[in-house]
Amino acid sequence: MLDELRRLSDGISAEEIARARAQVKSSLLMSLESTGSRCEQIARQLQLFGRVIDTSETVAKIDAVDEAAMIRAAETLFRARPTLATIGPVGAIPSFDAISQRLVA
Repeated sequence: MLDELRRLSDGISAEEIARARAQVKSSLLMSLESTGSRCEQIARQLQLFGRVIDTSETVAKIDAVDEAAMIRAAETLFRARPTLATIGPVGAIPSFDAISQRLVA
C-alpha cells in the first residue's frame, strides 16, 4: 500500500484517472438508491457545507479532477505526518518511523 501511495507522486495515467472517476461516480449514484445512505449523505453535507449539494455538482467536481489535482493531493498527503491505526496482531507491522520514511523516499 505504501508503494502505491508513493507512486501517486510520479504521475497517473489518463486511463487510471478515467477509471477512478467512473468508480467514484458509480458508487455515488448507486448509493442514492439506499434511503439510509441518502440520509447519511445529506446529514454529512449539512454538517460540512451547511447545505445539501446537488448530485450534478458533485459529478461535475469529480469530472474536474485531473492529473495535476491528484499530484497536488499526493504532495499534500506526503508533507503531513502520517496517522497510523492498526488492528489485530501488531508484531509484523513496521515501526512508525519506517513507514514515514517509505512515504518520504
